Amino acid sequence: IKISSDGEILDGQHRLHAIIRTGVTVKILVVNGLPKDSFKTIDTGMRRSSAQILGLSGKQHATIQAAIGRWLIIIETKTNDVSSRKSVTTQEIFDVLGRHPMVPHFASTISSNRAIRGLLPSGAGAAVVLAAEKYGQDIAEKFLAEFSDGQGLKKGDPAYELRERMIQNASRVAKLTTSTIVAITIKALR
Repeated sequence: IKISSDGEILDGQHRLHAIIRTGVTVKILVVNGLPKDSFKTIDTGMRRSSAQILGLSGKQHATIQAAIGRWLIIIETKTNDVSSRKSVTTQEIFDVLGRHPMVPHFASTISSNRAIRGLLPSGAGAAVVLAAEKYGQDIAEKFLAEFSDGQGLKKGDPAYELRERMIQNASRVAKLTTSTIVAITIKALR
């Protein structure tokens, strides 16, 4: 059982619950005083996803932040095959989130906007974060607002074209891959 310096159980919750349910006395090694951030590197019996670890470390909208982080890594390393995406570690996601401080803001924006969530995969938020860093947060936010409601847009506007393509994609049987959607989102934000 691993316990942080502030008394939080970092590892061993399932074993402790089993002991409570069964009422059986068991000798277990208990390690106290671990740094709270050691949680993200603890190997557990049930593998936790990066999103779960981000959430347990206090990050809001952890699933969206993990998706954005994974795609930032893919974009930065210029990898785009399925096996590379699966090999992204939680520590790499923590590191990339540290290098891109606007991720929490845009994860919150995406999470709170049903239209965006319904049309774009969370990973496309990586394109928005990169655009905000390159062109300014106001421009990226304006693009998302236009994309989400479509008001004032006309044919030829990048937000309009992306929105129309995503609306068409939502009704297709054979949907666009996330790679394709991230790529066309990047193109729309240039």
